[in-house]
Amino acid sequence: MGWFGDPSVLQGFCFIGNNMKKHPTVERLKELLAYDEASGQLVWKYSRGNQVYAGRVAGSLFSARGKMYYIVRVDGCSILAHRVVWAMWYGVWPNKHIDHIDGDGLNNRVCNIREVDQGENNRNAAARKDSKTGVTGVRMRGGKFISTIRVNGEDIWLGVYATIDEASKARADASIKYGFHPNHGRKTVNNEREAA
Repeated sequence: MGWFGDPSVLQGFCFIGNNMKKHPTVERLKELLAYDEASGQLVWKYSRGNQVYAGRVAGSLFSARGKMYYIVRVDGCSILAHRVVWAMWYGVWPNKHIDHIDGDGLNNRVCNIREVDQGENNRNAAARKDSKTGVTGVRMRGGKFISTIRVNGEDIWLGVYATIDEASKARADASIKYGFHPNHGRKTVNNEREAA
């Protein structure tokens, strides 16, 4: 999963080299950073050292699993910016994953992020880039279209269809039935393509 991995395992910690360190407090974040709600950007309040200047957008680009994110370094801790935004906005570090509702890992506006478990995060995933049909949960075999959906780790068979439209409709209906986010299976956003 990488060092930023499962938040339930790393709750409250970050890595510095091979050593774990406690996250900075929310108060420390608010002392050093300002959050611009309109843009979703974090901005440094004070100049520190030769790379941190007051008024400058905090963080740098970071690629993880084919997606781009901002990562911010605070007191030696490298932390995904959306987790910092959550902590500053709600006053506590998130206990779960932070999902970008629109799929854009660079859009850290509070209205675009939500705390979810891994299953819910998966229900808002973009279509796979290697999909031959371009439709999540639909594949072609022997001239027919097979439609499936994965719910709580189990594959559910939706049927075999003569056309991609029929298979896509079966998948869309199942997505609604099982509570998938309306964005699930969307085409990738620009930053997902750039990171690939």
